[in-house]
Amino acid sequence: MRRRRVLAPLLLAWPCALLALVGCDEFTAPPPRVGAAIPLRPDGKTLLAQAAKNGDTLFLRLRFPAEQGTRQQYFHFTGGAWRIEGGGFREVEASLDQDPQRGPTDLHSARAETALAVAITAPTAPGGVPQFARFGCFLACHDRSSFMPNWRPTDGRVPMHLFPGFGGFVDVWSWGAVRTAPAGVADDLFLDESGLAADSGAAPSTDLALDASGNPPLAFDPAATGGAFARPFAAILTSDPFLFAAPSLAGVAGTAPPIPFAVAVAQGYHPAEDDAVPAQLVSRPDGSRADVAARATWDAGTWDLHLTRALATTDATHDVQLGGDGPFSVAFALYSENADGRDHYVSLPIALVAGGTPQPGTIAIAIVTVDGSGAAAPPDFTDEARFPPTEVPIFLPGITSQEFLVGAITTRDGAARLVDWTHGGQHAVASGSAACADCHAVRPTDIPPARAAGALERLVIRRGGIYDPTPLFEGAP
Repeated sequence: MRRRRVLAPLLLAWPCALLALVGCDEFTAPPPRVGAAIPLRPDGKTLLAQAAKNGDTLFLRLRFPAEQGTRQQYFHFTGGAWRIEGGGFREVEASLDQDPQRGPTDLHSARAETALAVAITAPTAPGGVPQFARFGCFLACHDRSSFMPNWRPTDGRVPMHLFPGFGGFVDVWSWGAVRTAPAGVADDLFLDESGLAADSGAAPSTDLALDASGNPPLAFDPAATGGAFARPFAAILTSDPFLFAAPSLAGVAGTAPPIPFAVAVAQGYHPAEDDAVPAQLVSRPDGSRADVAARATWDAGTWDLHLTRALATTDATHDVQLGGDGPFSVAFALYSENADGRDHYVSLPIALVAGGTPQPGTIAIAIVTVDGSGAAAPPDFTDEARFPPTEVPIFLPGITSQEFLVGAITTRDGAARLVDWTHGGQHAVASGSAACADCHAVRPTDIPPARAAGALERLVIRRGGIYDPTPLFEGAP
């Protein structure tokens, strides 16, 4: 297989004095404290990317290692009451530790879908985010975002967002093995100063909640499940059906139609110990939210995801228009091993180059031009001589934030926080004289950049917040 290696780098460094004394890669850190719900995970993974376009359509193939991850959250009847099962492992760790400072205290098991997000912008175009090509998604991750050191559960969900002055928006295509795969789409979202929001149109899935009486809103339609209103919890985790589907997705594998829970009770349903029903309803999206088609298969630990979108859409306010030669910048986030929130893997921004093969040594994914138009005849990406895969290293970012990059970390009461929270390259980043790739390689085996401040896979773990409960900054609660 002929592949281009992306020598992608990052943005973390120990204080300058430490760098001068020992060098980042030689520093021996103490072993991480692993919480009971926090899994040991690979420090990094490799995503393979291929891209092509015809007269009006972009095709993107992404292959990445992950578990199948086709189960999310469920309502489980046990001990005479319904409770929620599933959630991101960091939330479950807070519950196991009964630590309300770091998350919810009422979860019982970690279970989250495998998901991949593609963030793309045209940095120099109107509405683009110029600095995204230098720092990627770290522009939108902040110390008071959810499960970061300055966040507390009383803040509620605090999504990623761009600070004022960074530009317009980043187009985000979010695929999930539970929430969007049944509909054959990636959810079309956008990121701007207000946070992460959806394009116009109906959503591909809806999260459900227990009602005021403690009951789920829906049960299975017994006409479609051989008379069952619910399924045993162990069975719903291992066999079909495992999802509620709206009529727009009738007959999709793994799903069954629901009926209102009150109707189920009226038909004679009495919850029994170990009954379970899904906590999501999937449906077919519409409008601009359905712009990105997706098909995916999983085999032997690897997902093979194909995304398709028109080069030009009707929503130029929230969608990057891909008809020209760019430049475009793209980054990836992988949610796996029951990760949610900030515990995903991430890439550094990578150039998406239209019109042919990048120059040797260029960090880029080539968009190869093919004949024809429309989405009906996708390119044969198995021809890797014509469509060479680009290796994209992805890594765990830990508690890296935009504030960390520029040396603006403070405690909740506003006092400056320094010492081990100091980024050695903060002045270069703040002044605009250096990008992440100028100082950091992602993997220790990558060729280091000229400034060689250390490989991300080693640096982020030393700073903490990956295998331990979220570090909390001092100051006001």
